[in-house]
This record gives sequence, structure tokens and C-alpha cells, in this order.
Amino acid sequence: MPVLAIWGEADGTLHAEQFLPPFSAIFPAARVQPLAGVGYCCFDLIVEFIRQT
Repeated sequence: MPVLAIWGEADGTLHAEQFLPPFSAIFPAARVQPLAGVGYCCFDLIVEFIRQT
């Protein structure tokens, strides 16, 4: 099953060091795409990135 986690590095709510280890344990083959300067609710800000992915 293809899985992609789009992660805003400026997320002040869900910190990568807390979320990504259990996420990676559940989905070991998942791709994690960190986005610099993007916060918690990033999807409105990265529409073009999502289209290309």
C-alpha cells in the first residue's frame, strides 16, 4: 500500500520527533516528505506540490 506523509517542519502542534517514529513503525515503507517553513495545516499552502506528487 503506497503511503505518503507530508510533514510541515514548522508544525508547532504535532512535532516530528514524537509523531514520525510511531508512524514509521506502522508504515515502514512510507515516504515522508518534510516541507520547510510549513506549519500544521499545510495543504492549502502546498496545492501545487500535491498535484505534482
